[in-house]
Amino acid sequence: MNNDTKNSHLVSVVITTYNRASVLEPCLDSILGQNYNNFEVIVVDDCSSDSTSEIFKKEKYKNITYIRHEKNQGVQNASNTGYSYVKGEYLAFTGDDDIWIDKDKISKQVQVFENDKDLEYGVVTCDVNLVSSKGKVKKGIKRPKNLVRHILNSNGIIYGSAALLRRAAFEMCGKFAPELPKGTDSDVYRRIILLGYNVYFSDEVMVDYMDEASDKMTNLNLKGIDRSIVANRYKLTRYQFILGQYPSVKSNINYNLGNYYFLKYQLNKSYTALILSKKHYKMSYLNNWFNLRALLKFMRISFTVLR
Repeated sequence: MNNDTKNSHLVSVVITTYNRASVLEPCLDSILGQNYNNFEVIVVDDCSSDSTSEIFKKEKYKNITYIRHEKNQGVQNASNTGYSYVKGEYLAFTGDDDIWIDKDKISKQVQVFENDKDLEYGVVTCDVNLVSSKGKVKKGIKRPKNLVRHILNSNGIIYGSAALLRRAAFEMCGKFAPELPKGTDSDVYRRIILLGYNVYFSDEVMVDYMDEASDKMTNLNLKGIDRSIVANRYKLTRYQFILGQYPSVKSNINYNLGNYYFLKYQLNKSYTALILSKKHYKMSYLNNWFNLRALLKFMRISFTVLR
């Protein structure tokens, strides 16, 4: 799997998993079925209580590096554990139930990096199929006009299982944030982009992304509101300086916080966050009188706060 000279650049694929034995094997098989031969697979089991460990006793998985946490630590720390074992020049952090449907996924993405003589790209990604009980739908990812603004505000265009990262870019941006309970992969892409790296978007669909699993490691559960509050406060703190250049994004984050605090009946915090959201939307509109969206959001929040 990984000592072949056909492809010169070693690619490291990291999979984190937790109690997902029932869906893990198709994911593994789709990766092992890649036509690119010089890659390694590292699986970090975040202290599963099901039969996950039994899977790696099978002969076909003998070359996979299997690591088990003795205590559940969360997807961000499991990803960092996986990274501590990688040897590759390029990195893929893949969901444990997603499927690489294009056998040339690694080859095509590595080729983009090999052709990138100016080291412009830190991330190479592709389009995905969103798979749920309702069927399979192509996401139709398009590059946003302002990539920095988009990635500060949200993501939805770079999927973890679709992306291949330049290791040097990942190391420069730092590891997965251990204090961040959700959106850890998006945060890594955000930091890589803010370092000045570009993202290469391919319109080819190479991945089936499972969009409706209730037990994904990153799925919202009963603690979802608390995790969302932590994630939004993290963005306000970590990116406070760059957010000063994007008042509408800062307003969106505060607006989300206001709603989450309201759901927890923390009305004083909710009111404060909404007031800040109103302030930044007003700044955004004053900076650009043609920003109708900012004006409408400002009016909506004003009505919410005053009623």
